[in-house]
Formats: sequence, C-alpha cells, structure tokens
Amino acid sequence: MKKLINLKISGMHCRSCSILAKEELSELKGVSQMEINHETGEGSIILDENVNSKEDVIKAIERAGYVSEVSSESEAPAEVIS
Repeated sequence: MKKLINLKISGMHCRSCSILAKEELSELKGVSQMEINHETGEGSIILDENVNSKEDVIKAIERAGYVSEVSSESEAPAEVIS
C-alpha cells in the first residue's frame, strides 16, 4: 500500500541539508516524490509499505545526520497509486 508520509526533521540548516536527506531517501526503492524543506524542517514522501517501512525512512534520514519522526500519514492520492 502506498502512503503519503509527512515528516518532521530537525537539524537541517541549509539547502545542502535537504539534498543530503533526499540522497539517503532516494536509496530506498519504495520511496518516491520526496519534498524536503530545510527552512520549515518538514518533508513529505510517498512510501510503498510493501517495499520499505516508516522505520527505514527514519533510519535513512538518520544516516544523513538528522533526527526525524512521522508527523502524519494518509493513503496516497489516487493519481500516485495507479
């Protein structure tokens, strides 16, 4: 099942921080449509839970050097699922 996952990410200070987090997330095959904003400390992704878990996402962001948590999740929009 694909879900829209919203994240709260702390420790990012600049655009490069967002890029590092995206690079780590891009290594996960079940993650798509990443949006990471260092200014707000928020991010969103589409996660295929048949491929990766939310814990995998948190660990990927930790590998980039930041702390994150899931702030909300919902079913992915219909246009993403198909």
